[in-house]
Amino acid sequence: MLFIVIEKGIMKLLLLIPVLTALTLSFTSFSQEGEEFEGVISYDVEIDVKDNRLDKEKIEAFYGKKKEYFYKNGNYKWLTKKGNLVFEIYNSELDTNHTITQKVDNDTLYFHNFTTSSDSVIGIDSVAIETICGIKCQGIKFSVANDENNELTRTLFFPIDSLSYPKDYYFNQKGMSNGTIYSFGGAIPLRLILDIKGVPYKITYTATKLKARKLDEKEFQFDGKAPKKYR
Repeated sequence: MLFIVIEKGIMKLLLLIPVLTALTLSFTSFSQEGEEFEGVISYDVEIDVKDNRLDKEKIEAFYGKKKEYFYKNGNYKWLTKKGNLVFEIYNSELDTNHTITQKVDNDTLYFHNFTTSSDSVIGIDSVAIETICGIKCQGIKFSVANDENNELTRTLFFPIDSLSYPKDYYFNQKGMSNGTIYSFGGAIPLRLILDIKGVPYKITYTATKLKARKLDEKEFQFDGKAPKKYR
């Protein structure tokens, strides 16, 4: 029975990740001397269990312990190292409404429609200021309600001075209370904490390295001949 709880918790958080990345990360930029960021941000993934009976190593193996986030011109790609999810891609030139993911156990591409998100921000609180990758970040805790769970929090740490985004990217986006998180954060978050009441663990992504470099457009492509499923 506990195993079933773990699996359900994993699935809930996996469903949240595409929305979070698409609506919080994919349209943001790193501003360096007025130029939009292009490059790679490395993140560590940490699992905090709320129930000591859980097999933490199994959950860590599912999510992976490290991710890389590739960003260019509003498009992005997450790469997971040694986890269940191989990649997640958003490419506005190929599909403006979906993120595309692939898992390790098959070659199927899963298209997640983030424009139908039922998320609604019902509370916003400032939390501690922390330094991440040498950049001072303001933490903001968002209480979010949706059709599946009404006790969800997303705590995001946004760089105060170093990161910014072109506001045109978020005005017409749905979910996350129609850009509320963007308007408060105004940047790529360098730490993301996802927590749901009823899920016996929370997951944290923390940036460990930022590397500005030119990226080939091929980084944001996928196999168009692979099997597809729309969600």
